[in-house]
Amino acid sequence: MLKQLLAKIPAYLSFHRFAAEFLSAGSALRQSEQQLRAIIEANPECVKLLAEDGTVLQMNPAGLRMLEADTPQQIIGKKVQGIVMPQYQPAFVALMQRVFAGESGQLEFEVVGIKGSRRWLETYEVPMRDARGKINTILGITRDITERKASEAKIQRLINLYAALSQCNQAIMRSASEDELFREICRIAVQSGGLKMAWIGLVVPGSKRVKPVASFGSGIEYLKNIRISVDADDPYGRGPTGISIRENQPYWCQDFMREPATAPWHELAAQYGWGASASLP
Repeated sequence: MLKQLLAKIPAYLSFHRFAAEFLSAGSALRQSEQQLRAIIEANPECVKLLAEDGTVLQMNPAGLRMLEADTPQQIIGKKVQGIVMPQYQPAFVALMQRVFAGESGQLEFEVVGIKGSRRWLETYEVPMRDARGKINTILGITRDITERKASEAKIQRLINLYAALSQCNQAIMRSASEDELFREICRIAVQSGGLKMAWIGLVVPGSKRVKPVASFGSGIEYLKNIRISVDADDPYGRGPTGISIRENQPYWCQDFMREPATAPWHELAAQYGWGASASLP
């Protein structure tokens, strides 16, 4: 009997060695998972998991902050394409389809946060596979590129401005008449300066009325029968153009529809979607 008992000891010890190794491996795995989760939670960029239909399965705190969510429940379980601005939704859906086909992809797009702010985001999406190698989720890493986009837009505006100024100088030398020059200046301001509409007006001799004599762009119908004066006692003379002419300096209006000085033209301007204006003497 002693011989039989001794024969069982190696197997008994092997089992306990295996059990100890298994528990040690499990502990290491749990520790690795905790470390990975801590890294994801602390990541300053958005880390998210998406289902095939775009449903958000998980998202770290940085991602929730990007979307102005106060709680995960505001985002988790929602479809990510519903968060993206409408014009970018088809591209986002196409990106997810490519990723579920086994590719990776990148996309820049705009979102409107839960509290209303607009942001530019750049996302990189890769497929995630289960133990059998089947793609079951999408891993997305997204970062806020709003500041970069604003800088790029500012640079592009400066490029457009210098191009417009250069073309205006050439037009001054080429134009055979004042009318031709005015038309060309308006065209350059729109096509190279990035404006929606530009017009030039002259003060009618013997009058305080400003008459448009050249224009270019969309919404030039706005100028038909428009009333503008340089008389400070006239409500139509207290607008940007009248002030600019009287004071001989530019008048910048950053919010046309909320500017008190443009009140006489609000109803008309609303038809054409004017956002801002500049009056230059």
